[in-house]
Amino acid sequence: QTLDWLPWVSGVRQNYDRATFCRVLQLLVRHETPLPEALTLAGYSTGDRRIVAGVNQLADRIEAGESLNSAINKMKQLPTFLRWIVSVGSQQGSFDVALEQAAGMYHKRAERNAERVRVTLPLVLTIGLGGVSALIYCLVLMLPIIHLYSGLADPLPM
Repeated sequence: QTLDWLPWVSGVRQNYDRATFCRVLQLLVRHETPLPEALTLAGYSTGDRRIVAGVNQLADRIEAGESLNSAINKMKQLPTFLRWIVSVGSQQGSFDVALEQAAGMYHKRAERNAERVRVTLPLVLTIGLGGVSALIYCLVLMLPIIHLYSGLADPLPM
């Protein structure tokens, strides 16, 4: 999370976190862990505060007796696709298959973003650092010359 200010890095982290959430939730559901507990554990496995907050609220609503579909549609902290895949998967009875597909999609998206960062970040840093270095070099070289010429252009005091 310390490098999130760099272009595309936050997208890579977020997609890996979402893929982790889906994979862990899929494993927990497959091993018949109660859904509120599975959601909480899967949320904490990501380390993402937004996902943790969202799934904790979702687990609380489910434990209070609200259905999964109505509770998940109210969760704005979770990504739209993730809410949709959980809702559709639970309705069709193929919850773990839907989570597996979502995890695969998020993982592929993270891999594409990581490749984009791997290719473009060195180029951007090279251009940025090269430009700053060239500017500093020009200023160090030219400022004394400009100062010399302006001194030569001044009339001599009498």
